[in-house]
Amino acid sequence: INNTIGTVGVAPGTRSASARTMIGTSSSGAWNSQASWTVASINWATTIGARVTNNSNFYGFTSATIETAYINTRNAGMVHFASAGNNSANALTYPSSLPSVNAVSSITRTGALSSFSNFNANLSYSAPGTSINSTDRSGAPGYNTGDYAIVQGTSFASPYAAGVAALVLSADPTLTAIEVEQVLENTATDLGTAGFDNTYGFGLVNAFAAVSSVLAPFVHARILLEGPYDVLGGLMNDALRSQGLVPTAEPFTALGYLFAVGGGEITTTNVLGISGNNAIVDWVILELRSAQNAGQVVYSRAALLQRDGDVVDLDGISPVRCGTLPGSYHLALRHRNHLGICTAGTWNLGPVQVTTIDLTTAQTAVFGTDARKPVGNFRALWAGDVTFNNQLKYAGSAN
Repeated sequence: INNTIGTVGVAPGTRSASARTMIGTSSSGAWNSQASWTVASINWATTIGARVTNNSNFYGFTSATIETAYINTRNAGMVHFASAGNNSANALTYPSSLPSVNAVSSITRTGALSSFSNFNANLSYSAPGTSINSTDRSGAPGYNTGDYAIVQGTSFASPYAAGVAALVLSADPTLTAIEVEQVLENTATDLGTAGFDNTYGFGLVNAFAAVSSVLAPFVHARILLEGPYDVLGGLMNDALRSQGLVPTAEPFTALGYLFAVGGGEITTTNVLGISGNNAIVDWVILELRSAQNAGQVVYSRAALLQRDGDVVDLDGISPVRCGTLPGSYHLALRHRNHLGICTAGTWNLGPVQVTTIDLTTAQTAVFGTDARKPVGNFRALWAGDVTFNNQLKYAGSAN
């Protein structure tokens, strides 16, 4: 990518296409257009599989058909961006004023709102739009005689934000338009007044944070449950599954467990129909806890446990995707009638990487004294927490 010439785009590895929505009528920038041209362009983007659009224009009219095209394609998964306008006004130009389009304001290299940039309560994001090194039309028709020029305007901030959205989708193409927008909102660098504001919207789009949040770490954990484990066979039995007693939806919310971020996971009857060593034994809870305070759950979700001890995602096969930022965490695993355990050490979970944490071996240290039960050459979670209250009782009604 770095050929030492000019500049590089925000998402240089993605494909881009241009659609003409207007015809220039003079060298001063005047143009003619019809609403149908923009509608045709948006619909054409769908036919070529585009997931992100940018419109760095200010239309002198509004159109119900343009708005419908934006709405329909956004509902189908396309994320739309447009420049907020260069009037230094508390207003958004069309089409950035549409609810289905993300309006982008311009900031300087110091993070201040560009003097020319519009702003508004319906602004979405901000991005660099002052002193931008961009490609230029060659020769006399361009800004200068070279192939690049220093330019400014929200017209350059908007495609910057669109490029970050393209990076996010390149990392996870399964995201919906709303989910991409939520990623950008949640990872934007806050500027100005804390939280959303009329000047910067949700803040400066942050490519690294946005992509990192999508390229979540994966955990391949292994545990054994004392109750169903057969020392001689080396596997846990799947009697609950074979009797149809493992639900397709995680059971922990109904038991009163409060998930951090996750919860509500659902698998399929096909997954629960798998037999053999990879048959599902039951649901478990996977928790990532703060490296500084192991008592603080940063992220938790439900996952599935196979007979051989692998903790897998909802497809019954894959490592568990953790919807949190990469970093160092303690790992805790819990089951609805066994005592949970938590690693004494922290594990560095990198983006996209699969980290294997084998809690069936004594070499993986956990908090507590005899927190796991020896079963042959392995370690298993203690059985007996039948009320899911982190206590074992050997006598009484709850034993």
